[in-house]
Amino acid sequence: MNNEAQITRSQVMEWAKTEIAKEGDDFVYEANRRGGESSSDCYYFEDGVPSCLVGRMLYNNGVITEPFEDDDYENTNRIGSLIKEFNVNFTPAARLFLTFLQRDQDSGIPWGVAYNHAAMNS
Repeated sequence: MNNEAQITRSQVMEWAKTEIAKEGDDFVYEANRRGGESSSDCYYFEDGVPSCLVGRMLYNNGVITEPFEDDDYENTNRIGSLIKEFNVNFTPAARLFLTFLQRDQDSGIPWGVAYNHAAMNS
């Protein structure tokens, strides 16, 4: 993972806009059922490619340089824990934006709505 430069809120907001534009504002991320019907975990990676919005953002902008889907703990971790685990250098405002964005996405909220909510609350 890249931890050299501090990543700002405006940067992650642009990354989010780019990824949302690829799927559309109304896109809803489907939680994976790897663990059976009772599992509704959201994964950063599926089948070697970025899966959720935050996973796509981080991978496509060089923050995550390779998939880590074999480790279910890391692959389903909340962004705050992931940042700590890999020592990614986000500003506090960027971390807060990502936290709101991920929480809403993981709750089944369309990406465009999740983006607007995260922007207003971070």
